[in-house]
Amino acid sequence: MKQDKARLNGEMVQLKTTTAGHFIINLLKDKEEDDLIIAEEVLAIYMKAANPEAQTKQLRKIHKLFDHRPKQAFVDLFKHANSWDPAFSRMLDKIIDGCKGCILRKRNPDCLVVAMLMAKDINDTVAMDLKNLLYMIDVFSRFIMAKIIPTKKPEEVIDGVMEK
Repeated sequence: MKQDKARLNGEMVQLKTTTAGHFIINLLKDKEEDDLIIAEEVLAIYMKAANPEAQTKQLRKIHKLFDHRPKQAFVDLFKHANSWDPAFSRMLDKIIDGCKGCILRKRNPDCLVVAMLMAKDINDTVAMDLKNLLYMIDVFSRFIMAKIIPTKKPEEVIDGVMEK
């Protein structure tokens, strides 16, 4: 992986990356390199421009993926991504009201499988973890800092957080 190459059927192949940083391999030898970019774009959908049927299908998929979260969580998510359309409100109401999982979860809420973003900007939310080190993670940028602290006494933890 250091050279972005992989062995495929005994042949070394140069790996390309998507805009998200995932490796992709051109399996069709007769196609141009540009096809890799086109293939990646086909997997995305612009919700505002899609037809209502496709919008409903994608909203239902996102609703299940995020473990049947309440409507306001989706409104916030789409508004933050500049992808909110007022028509989504009716679609979400219909999806949530007709969802058997949501009806069952109203009585017994489950633990989240996938969490939605808690931060909307850098330093908006910082998570900390105490193991052998004090870890501080900016939830938005995923920037991590670690500090060695001798013990987990409150004053030492605070000093570790406040120190540059």
